[in-house]
Amino acid sequence: MNEYERTRHEFDMRVLNDEKELELIKQRKVQERAQVDYHFVKDVNLNDREFEVIRQETKRACAEIQERSNAETKRIEAESELKA
Repeated sequence: MNEYERTRHEFDMRVLNDEKELELIKQRKVQERAQVDYHFVKDVNLNDREFEVIRQETKRACAEIQERSNAETKRIEAESELKA
């Protein structure tokens, strides 16, 4: 192998090695993005569930307040009728 062929071979090997390293970097980035996406979706779903629980608790509390208000209104009306 003459000097040119040896130099060319070394260059080709470096290019090949660089391409392999670049591909590994790309694969790692794809995996990192997939993990970020997974954790983001997981967090969003968790937040959605927590929001739904809060919404249901609020709805229940509002219904209880309305029920107590209606009962109090009927009690006041009944007392008014007795006094009249």
